[in-house]
Amino acid sequence: MRWTGPALATALMLAGCFGGDVSTSGARDVERVSLDASAEANIIAIGIYEHANGRGINRSTPIPVTVSKAEGPAIRLALSAYEPIEWQIGGPGAARVEAVYLDGFYTQSVSGLPLGTRTVNKSGHAHRGRGSASAGWGSPGSSGSQIAKVDYARSYDSKKGKAFVSNAETLLEGRVRSFTGTYYVEGFSINY
Repeated sequence: MRWTGPALATALMLAGCFGGDVSTSGARDVERVSLDASAEANIIAIGIYEHANGRGINRSTPIPVTVSKAEGPAIRLALSAYEPIEWQIGGPGAARVEAVYLDGFYTQSVSGLPLGTRTVNKSGHAHRGRGSASAGWGSPGSSGSQIAKVDYARSYDSKKGKAFVSNAETLLEGRVRSFTGTYYVEGFSINY
C-alpha cells in the first residue's frame, strides 16, 4: 500500500513515535515513512543532504549504517545524499545486506559489505550529466522503465523522493519497506 494525503501524514506521525525500521543519531526533523510492510518488501531507503558535521563540499564523509539484528531476512539498501558520503555498513546484521543502490549529486561510496554484495552506483553528476530530476539516464531498468536522475532525496513526499524509491525498486528488484530522510545525520541504525 502506498500512502498519500491524510494517510501519509498519519503514517509519518506514527513512524516518528515508534521509530520504525531505521533510527538516527545526530539528526533533527527526521521523516520516516512506512511504505510496504509485506514480507516481500526488503528494501530500506535512506536519504540525506549531508553529514551532521557539515564537512561535505567534495570531501567524502563517513556515515555508519548499523544493521542491528543478526537474524532476519536479507535486506537491500537504497542510500542517497547530496554531499559525498562513504556509507559504512556494519553491525551484527551486516551479512544480511544482499544489495545496495547508491545515488547522489556527488559520488557516493560504500564499505563494510559482505564479499560479492551487488552494488549499483548511480551517484555523481559527472556520471549522468546535469538535468532535472525527471531527466532519464537513457538506460531502462529491468522492468523496462526509465531510471530517473535523482541528485539526492531527503523527503519521500517530493518528486526526487518518489523517483529515488521507484529507482530503488527497479534497480534492486524489490519493494521499498520504508523511507527515512533528513537534512543531516551522524549515523543510522537499521532495526529490521
